[in-house]
Amino acid sequence: MVAEKRRGTMSNPGVIFVLFQSAIVLGVMGAASLYYRYQPLYSYIAGINLATFILMGTDKLQAQRNGLRAPESSILFGGLIGGILGVYAGIWVFRHKTQKAKFILYLVLITFLQMLPLIYFSEYIRGLFHY
Repeated sequence: MVAEKRRGTMSNPGVIFVLFQSAIVLGVMGAASLYYRYQPLYSYIAGINLATFILMGTDKLQAQRNGLRAPESSILFGGLIGGILGVYAGIWVFRHKTQKAKFILYLVLITFLQMLPLIYFSEYIRGLFHY
């Protein structure tokens, strides 16, 4: 019996999507470094948010076409490493993953975890901008 490969599946699609995100981040970091005179944090944040936004749009398109989907873990990982605004923008623009309660819960937890250092260091950060 010959094993058929099901349409829209592969052995580990998460690796492909993480590589895709990495390529976009590096590209945006390179382009943004020219504008920001190489401020790597700004470049990284812009790149990872753009990557997760594009990943959300690609996943929505593939869902409509019954094609190769991005695993939720790849999207959540993109949000965890700094692309949370890109994920939220993708949800809003593409109306994607709005009915997935578990996915939304993870996003809220990631957002909260990313806000903890800002809350903890808020006095220090406020002092940086005090004239």
